[in-house]
Amino acid sequence: MEPKPPLTLGQIFTMSFGFMGIQFGFALQNGNTSRILRSFGADVDQLPLFWLVAPLVGMIVQPLIGHYSDRTWNRLGRRKPYFLTGAILSSLALILLPNSGGLAGVLPALWVGAGFVMVMDASFNVAMEPFRALVADNLPDSQRTLGFSIQTFLIGVGAVIGSALPDWLASLRVSQVAGPDGVAPNIKYSFYIGAAVFIIAILVTVVFSKEYAPDQYRRYHGEPEVGEGSGGLGEIWKDFKKMPRTMRQLGLVQFFSWFALFSMWVFTTDAVATHVYGLTGHYELTTAYNEAGNKVGSAFGIYNLVATVYALFLPGIARLVGRKMTHALSLAAGGIGLIAIYFVHTPAGLYYAMVGVGLAWASILSMPYVILSGCLPAGKMGIYMGIFNFFITLPQIINGVFGGWIVKHLYAGQPVYSIVLAGFCLIAAAISVLFVYDGGAIRMQQEKAGFLPVNSSKPMYYLKRVLTLACLVVALAASAQQVYPTNWWAGMKHSSLQVMIHAKGIGEGATVSVSYPGIQLTEFHRVSNPNYLFVRLRLAATVKPGKVPIQINHGAGPATVIQYPLLARRGGNGVSYAQGVGAGDFIYFLMPDRFSNGDPGNDRVAGLRDQSLNRDSIFCGTGAICRGSSTTSTICSAWE
Repeated sequence: MEPKPPLTLGQIFTMSFGFMGIQFGFALQNGNTSRILRSFGADVDQLPLFWLVAPLVGMIVQPLIGHYSDRTWNRLGRRKPYFLTGAILSSLALILLPNSGGLAGVLPALWVGAGFVMVMDASFNVAMEPFRALVADNLPDSQRTLGFSIQTFLIGVGAVIGSALPDWLASLRVSQVAGPDGVAPNIKYSFYIGAAVFIIAILVTVVFSKEYAPDQYRRYHGEPEVGEGSGGLGEIWKDFKKMPRTMRQLGLVQFFSWFALFSMWVFTTDAVATHVYGLTGHYELTTAYNEAGNKVGSAFGIYNLVATVYALFLPGIARLVGRKMTHALSLAAGGIGLIAIYFVHTPAGLYYAMVGVGLAWASILSMPYVILSGCLPAGKMGIYMGIFNFFITLPQIINGVFGGWIVKHLYAGQPVYSIVLAGFCLIAAAISVLFVYDGGAIRMQQEKAGFLPVNSSKPMYYLKRVLTLACLVVALAASAQQVYPTNWWAGMKHSSLQVMIHAKGIGEGATVSVSYPGIQLTEFHRVSNPNYLFVRLRLAATVKPGKVPIQINHGAGPATVIQYPLLARRGGNGVSYAQGVGAGDFIYFLMPDRFSNGDPGNDRVAGLRDQSLNRDSIFCGTGAICRGSSTTSTICSAWE
């Protein structure tokens, strides 16, 4: 098997250019599908079920496309026919989705829109899956980090523009008021532009990049491992059962990572609308909700912009600290960024939080594939890249099934808590990746040095522990409360409650209002420290448990809304869960005079050097000895 020749930077660039168009479309989908479906009548807790379409379709389509692209060769090449087919279908879906309301006839607009989301996801997967395999096909181990990093850079470029496009069009005075079909014109035109960019970018890759013909492929990869199964689904299943160890280990990392990303994509718009803008009730058709959606789109553009720049530094960082440590540090930064959204009270703060998410996103799109590609057998790049998608789609399916129920019933309809959970999932992924076996990195080290240094694992041992500890410390620190007491109960004896709120600048020029049945705001106090604010409430005897919105205004800009938990008291007035105080709860301490001598027989102990005894001296106490009727207890307190 011959070593593969390295490619020039220009060849790597054109080979991955089509991914820019794919991610342009993905960014429009991720940033706007929720609000489009909401405008068609979907409830916020139903959104994950509609978003299930993407991972379900990906789980089916990507392994099939990978399997058959491994066996395809025609005038266009091995992977290119799938790029082109997927691009055409994806562009059509991008045009049709925002027009679902106008196309609704027999079926409601919501179901027509959900159908186009399914078509769009299937088409995206047809176009996307072969790109990962193409990089692994054409690049040697030494260039794969560079190749996937350039791919991530181009993904970032497409995502930045796609995410920010609706907001940019709105700034150019394209209307963001929902039309008769429920979708604003700035959203429609963004999808039309996305369709054009998608097809053009794919054509650049199809026209200007090359693939190895079958005989060249065998020279660089060895004889393909094909023909062992029955073909089709049977062989895919055999390959699934024989997946390499590294792939199984990366599966856990991917599970945590994509569970977090799914929550972010689905719930961020409504989290910002309720947590930052303070919207309540049926707000999905309001201009304020569209403004919140535009800000989220711009924030997603920020994290994609950060990912675009950071991707260029990934090869250097990986050379410095290793592939696994690079991915772990990036994921930890993303976790911190998502948790920070809970503490954000302005749209500008959301942009800062997205910086950490951008670091994680760049790494998620490249480092797992770099690590994976070094362990895959010849002729199986496509199928295993497709099977690897299982570890992306499965967590999204689980989140889609249970995420909405959790938001509605456990989080009391507050989607911001799903974003916090997503942050902790990314931190868990950061810890998990440290224990993945990276055979490609070891092979490169051996090729470079001729051997693997005996102590090469020692620095990694300590780095693992340091990063694990740092992640735990950050997780604990990020979970600090802002409100004291952290909750209260309905039906308490005293009706007055004072709440202390602690956050940076929370009291500076603040005014407070509360609107909740059975609760009256009696007063609020600003103090000399602007990071504190005190609010006094009066609770009626009939007040019901729930989330009490404490709205804090600071002049211009959106209000800060703190959803204060008012819980239900346990029944039984304490009798059902507390037994009261009994004799068994007390310890009797016998406090005798220190000169008591209930047993003179042990005043002098044979074998000890000190045989003196002077009970009349205050400087020579012997302690107290009490003799009872059946037990003897000794209290020792010696003075010398």
